[in-house]
Amino acid sequence: MTTPVTFNARIRTVRLPQPGVIPSGPAALAGWGSTGTTAATILQRTTKPIISIPECRNAINALGFDGSLVDYTNLCTGPLTGGVAACSG
Repeated sequence: MTTPVTFNARIRTVRLPQPGVIPSGPAALAGWGSTGTTAATILQRTTKPIISIPECRNAINALGFDGSLVDYTNLCTGPLTGGVAACSG
């Protein structure tokens, strides 16, 4: 960045898990991705439950993809019943 960031109530650092700790609970997702057929014009945000790596691998395998590519450095979110997702808009 060309200028320093000023932290405030809306701009702050991201808390990362400690090494060896497997995250659980809700995860806040944000991004500028598609909201259907068009790109978002405002920042999108949702909260989703974190799912385990084995559960994530199984879900990806069930879709016909290679779930073994999911690694313990990845973070997967659910629920697996449909709705808003990080990759589906």
